[in-house]
Amino acid sequence: METRRRRLLEKSFGRWSAGKTRSVLMAAALLGLAVATQPAHAQTPGYGGCGGYGGSGGTIRQLDKSTGVFVREITRCQFKPGGMSDDPASFASEFKEVLWTKDPNTFANQLEAIEIPGGTLGQRLGPPVQSPGSCPSSFGGNVSTDGDGLLDCWKRGDLWSDGKPGINYAGNYAVGSPIANRDVVLCVPANTTNIPADCARPGRKDAFLEIDYMQFHSPTDAAVMAVKNVFLNAPNPPGGPGPITLHVLVDEQITYKGSSHQNNLAFVPCTGPAGAVDGDYDGIKALHFRTTTTRASANALNAKALAFRYALFVHNLLGLGSTSGCAEIGGNDLVVAMGSFTSVNGHNIGSPDEVQSTLLHEFGHTVGLRHGGGDNVNCKPNQVSVMNYTNQFSKPLNKVGQRPLDYSRGQFGETVVLLDGSAAVALDKNHLQEGPTPPVRPRSSSTPTLSSPCRPARRASRSTRSSRSTSVSPTTRSPSFPTGSSSPRTSTSGW
Repeated sequence: METRRRRLLEKSFGRWSAGKTRSVLMAAALLGLAVATQPAHAQTPGYGGCGGYGGSGGTIRQLDKSTGVFVREITRCQFKPGGMSDDPASFASEFKEVLWTKDPNTFANQLEAIEIPGGTLGQRLGPPVQSPGSCPSSFGGNVSTDGDGLLDCWKRGDLWSDGKPGINYAGNYAVGSPIANRDVVLCVPANTTNIPADCARPGRKDAFLEIDYMQFHSPTDAAVMAVKNVFLNAPNPPGGPGPITLHVLVDEQITYKGSSHQNNLAFVPCTGPAGAVDGDYDGIKALHFRTTTTRASANALNAKALAFRYALFVHNLLGLGSTSGCAEIGGNDLVVAMGSFTSVNGHNIGSPDEVQSTLLHEFGHTVGLRHGGGDNVNCKPNQVSVMNYTNQFSKPLNKVGQRPLDYSRGQFGETVVLLDGSAAVALDKNHLQEGPTPPVRPRSSSTPTLSSPCRPARRASRSTRSSRSTSVSPTTRSPSFPTGSSSPRTSTSGW
């Protein structure tokens, strides 16, 4: 799947995630990019790029892979390194992407970066666009004033005749433009009449998620609302990013290989490749991402991928047994797999707590959170977060009783409010009394016994494309998360 180019609020989660998120350098196949001879780079002020030394050297050319038509070139590179790695994540908050390489002319093989327009690496369909999704300087340029990764011009309803915000993938905007020129509308539902509530708008943080599902596995309205409320009640800085309006489109039941249900889903590299009877994440997304009214347009898909994450609710992940999900770290793809969890009306679809906790956990991976918050240290006794394996579900392993459905808000010695409204004090590392390890208990008669308090049998993770739960980064996937198929995936469970 396309690599996530916008890492939502990655600088803002701070203490909410009990750690600092990290950008991931991705090494992946370049979409739509071809180079003349060997790739060449030269440093320029800021992030690097050809032209900084004023010398002559290699040239990087972008060609349309389908037709060979020339798109653009970067010239005056002083040296000719042997390879490039694409990185849509490190400077995503500025809507910039870079190509990394080593300068062999320096003693230490210094890393150099060449800047390319944001969105270039993620374009999937149609002829390459010079500046994908960009906002013209006359409309503020590529700035996200609200800090949510959605550019300011995307959120302006006055640019469209119906007053609803949206994206023109080629970057063509004018006040009062006909809606036929808008490739995707940033409203859920798209036909809403309540624009202030249901659409992205300036002055607040917004995020978008589309959910498709196998037969029996559609999430309940209550589970979706519970996750939306977590974001709406996010703590203000410095403890968190502040309130975020999460717009969730629960779209449709999938059909793949003539069936609406497969027992196993492949989400490479979180899992192995799909067999003849298995579902395949990337194949399903290619068919079902976007609504039925926009599937004929290549730029509708390209534009939607700039703003929307994509979740599949499925039975099980291929070869991962009772793993609950997988997602990309800092990516845009995630899976919730409840086929080994609580049975409801004769089918294993997970209890309300299992579903909403796993959705929040996997979504956390897509905004850069790992099982330890900002690191991979799992099972921290003081991390009251769904990202922590011992606290992904509200029972039985969490250490403070009824943990809230949330990412981590408490530090050592701080007060945490529990689901029942009572307060508990997070552990103080200076006053711990260690005793015998409590026995590991089975979750319930309908779910597997946990193999260890710190390694429940319920999850797996991936590495990039990004990791899925068990965790990965956009260059890898971890079994509880998937990410785009053109780059490594990573997944993480929890915030």
